[in-house]
Amino acid sequence: MSANLLRAILLCGVSLSIVACSGNSTSTGGSASTASSTDSGNADATAPAERKEGSKFIESAFKLRSAGKVPESLIEIDKAVAADKNNYYAWQLRADINNVLNKNEDAVEDMKKAVALKPNDPKLYYSKARYEGQTRDFASALEDAKQAVQLDPKNMDYLYMRASGYAIAQEYKKAIADASAVISADPKNMAAYRLRAVCYLKTGDKKRSAADDKTYQRLSASSAKVIPVNGMQ
Repeated sequence: MSANLLRAILLCGVSLSIVACSGNSTSTGGSASTASSTDSGNADATAPAERKEGSKFIESAFKLRSAGKVPESLIEIDKAVAADKNNYYAWQLRADINNVLNKNEDAVEDMKKAVALKPNDPKLYYSKARYEGQTRDFASALEDAKQAVQLDPKNMDYLYMRASGYAIAQEYKKAIADASAVISADPKNMAAYRLRAVCYLKTGDKKRSAADDKTYQRLSASSAKVIPVNGMQ
């Protein structure tokens, strides 16, 4: 893939290194007390006292993370995983914290542990893929995106991520198919039009690329950062 095409994909937000996962809001979602007390992955391997201790630190880390006190939250979440290594949510929250601290490789390692503890949760594969994208490990990110789609094929966020991965892997026909499914479910998804336009252009279908680019331009008319697909060759 040319440097310009990869740059185009990254700029349009269709890369697996989604910028949103390092934003101000936590990517783990939900309530810390709910996640840590009702579903701790392989909880049977941890004694009740350790689970309770770990949950206390998770709650503290979650509150600090939500308040923007990220370094302090890392100290607390480290205590949580030390107390209860079998709580998937503790690893997921630590991944988010490490990601915000630009410790992206550590975030990936944390998500590996979370996935191992709860292997049937598509949200964990999705998060893991995002962090892998930030480390530019696009091959691993694509595999995790595939797994997320397999577990929840109706989730368009997962499907869009897989489309992005296919585009970066130069599997343009597969990327087009996934982007088309996203557009079918959400006709105003300008990022999906943008991705599909890029892929059509790379396959030599300039007519369809131009049509998607036109739609993208119309949907993003209020944006000052619109970049025509055909100007990115």
